[in-house]
Amino acid sequence: MIFFAGIGFGLFLYSSDRTSKLNKSWFIVSIFTALWGLSLFGVTSADTANIAMKWQCLLDVSATFIPVTYFYFVCQLLKIKRKACNRCILILGIVIAIFSLTPYHKTEITTRYGFFWVDPGEYYFLFSFFFGIVTLTSLFLLIQGYFKNRKEPLFRAQIRNTLIAGIIGFGGGITNFFPQHIDIYPYGNYFILLYVFFMSYGVLKYKLLNTKIISAQLLAGAIVLIFLFDLLRFNYNLYDWIVKFILFILVLLFSVFLIRSVFKEIEQREHIKNLAKDLQEANEKLKELDQMKSEFMSLATHQIRAPLTAIRGYSSMLLEGDFGALPAKAADSIEVITKSSQNLIDIVNDFLNISRIEQGRMVYEKSVFDLVKLVKEVADELRPNIKDAGLDLKINIIPNNLFMEVNGDRNKLRQVFSNLLDNATKYTLKGSIEISITEENSKAKIEVKDTGVGIDPAETEKLFGKFNRAKDANKTNVIGTGIGLYLAKKIVEAHDGRIQVFSEGLDHGTTFTIELPLEK
Repeated sequence: MIFFAGIGFGLFLYSSDRTSKLNKSWFIVSIFTALWGLSLFGVTSADTANIAMKWQCLLDVSATFIPVTYFYFVCQLLKIKRKACNRCILILGIVIAIFSLTPYHKTEITTRYGFFWVDPGEYYFLFSFFFGIVTLTSLFLLIQGYFKNRKEPLFRAQIRNTLIAGIIGFGGGITNFFPQHIDIYPYGNYFILLYVFFMSYGVLKYKLLNTKIISAQLLAGAIVLIFLFDLLRFNYNLYDWIVKFILFILVLLFSVFLIRSVFKEIEQREHIKNLAKDLQEANEKLKELDQMKSEFMSLATHQIRAPLTAIRGYSSMLLEGDFGALPAKAADSIEVITKSSQNLIDIVNDFLNISRIEQGRMVYEKSVFDLVKLVKEVADELRPNIKDAGLDLKINIIPNNLFMEVNGDRNKLRQVFSNLLDNATKYTLKGSIEISITEENSKAKIEVKDTGVGIDPAETEKLFGKFNRAKDANKTNVIGTGIGLYLAKKIVEAHDGRIQVFSEGLDHGTTFTIELPLEK
């Protein structure tokens, strides 16, 4: 059982990650532990002393290299670089292994406790001394590493589990020296199997040796071992033995396929996990870039607004005759400059507001005011532009004496209504614009309805997105930026309100509705 459990566990770990030095070092420990278990079985079940002696030679050599390889494994686990020390212990191990084949180590095989056992030579104690010193050094390094890594709880748990497993395993293995020195039965051999399973527990609970597939491998290995032990009983007739052999082969094949399928599934999960990690890193990078963009936009628009304000100011002074009378043609050109600079200033202000919203620096100076009066003011200001576009403007207030108080930023809400009326003017080639003001469910409701080009219903969902415009908007107005409605939505939402758009389709007009909570 020690042989199959040790070699199976070691192979499973090694196959899970062949590039890991830690896995390789544990695989080597497992090989020598398995060989020791197999040779001990050979010694105690041999028919003749000659056969028992051959098994005993393999047992002594494998037992010599168990502490040597375990020391190397501990150094790998604790990331201790002691190449000179490793070489020295390895050379001593080779010397002791060769020494174990001489009469100075064992003289003959005798019968003890009902089975064959070794009769120690004159210098047998050197083997016991070497085994004990290397083992105690390894355990001391684990104890030292446990106390040094107080700030790494998972790593400490790995070290603690390895230390306990080592004490159990080597504590049991050392009892094999008792019959040679103090004539006591080596009961500790039973603990070595616990040592293998304790290390398995460490892999599963603390992810020691860095593997995730080991649980499926251990399960499959346990099933295979059960069928193998049942097969090796040899107390069946030929027919039953053939049936059990076929079952064993089927279970073995099933276990291999099971492990491969689990391995592939874990590989896929790891791949998805890595993709998710890459996506998260990309999102973080995009957030950083978006923040940098917002900061750049804020800085750039601040710098642009100053010269634009100067252009508008001086052009206004020219039109007003502060620098003398202007020819008619020059006055017309200056007027175009004034209007264009004002349009650019409005666009720059919109960009500034976007950057403030994205950076959380948008300030709302709220006060209680009459919303009906504000909407009338905006309509009266834009009425000349609407009239110049050949459109009719209608205002429906229901009831006529409606008075609605809201708590909000008057200037920013003015900007919202101005934007909606301005859009309705730009995208309505003929017909009218109608403003309706009503109160519904303790909320002020303002509708701006036009008879313009309309919107494809599929486009309405994304109309309030940043820099988004309707698909055919350029055919009617080429200078739109796609940020007016985005700003309007953000401002309305900051007032706990809602803005929506409705259209039956192209050439069927558009209706924007705004709902704002009334002041109680």
